[in-house]
Amino acid sequence: PSQLLASLYDDAYVYHFTRVREGEAGATVRAYHGAELPYTFGTHSGWMTTTDTDRQLTEQILGYWTAFATTGKPSAVGLPAWPAFSATDERVMEFGDVAAVEDAPEPVLCRIFRRAVRETGRASN
Repeated sequence: PSQLLASLYDDAYVYHFTRVREGEAGATVRAYHGAELPYTFGTHSGWMTTTDTDRQLTEQILGYWTAFATTGKPSAVGLPAWPAFSATDERVMEFGDVAAVEDAPEPVLCRIFRRAVRETGRASN
């Protein structure tokens, strides 16, 4: 999916959210789908432990999203550079305990999706 977006637009930026909150609730739900939303909007609630690490990651994510909304590129002073994703550079921003660039975690899925799009000529059924 990321490579299809990269082929359709000048720049595509992909992230992989892996932050697991401390405490019992975090250990239970782990890095679930949508877990990045409190970080994206700064809306942490009391049922999950929120530490200084979570607050720092929130500030980083807010910085990236604000820069992206303003300039079309998630680049901001003081934040690690977020490379555009491409078929030749499959790096993504990982939001774990800190923001850091990593190789795409599931390149095999990207290749399967790319092949299916090539064979069918479309991204979905």
